[in-house]
Amino acid sequence: MALLDEVMELAEAMVAGLPDRDRDTFWRCLSNAAGKRIRQRVQMKPDKPGPAAMTEEEAISFEKTIIPLGHYKGEQVRMAPLEYLANLSDDVPFIRDLKRYVRSCRYAGRCRSQGIE
Repeated sequence: MALLDEVMELAEAMVAGLPDRDRDTFWRCLSNAAGKRIRQRVQMKPDKPGPAAMTEEEAISFEKTIIPLGHYKGEQVRMAPLEYLANLSDDVPFIRDLKRYVRSCRYAGRCRSQGIE
């Protein structure tokens, strides 16, 4: 566990100067990445499989959708921060589609281009 402690200390030092929001995003992404690695290693499947990812064409079209609620109401999906999109609930059709979009290759590409995993 000494290696884990060293890794955590290094990570904490790296994000120490970031704004709270960015630090929170970093830790959430790290947690998600660790969970993904664990599931891959033990070949676990999620308890509740989510909706299928959108195709590239569906994702491109969805990015033009106007957000109908919340802080970014009235803006196109492609203009909203990725963290905001990923944390919305799936209680309404727009959110269900959003969850599919977040699982798409296009969204993953946007995350990579912005340094988000």
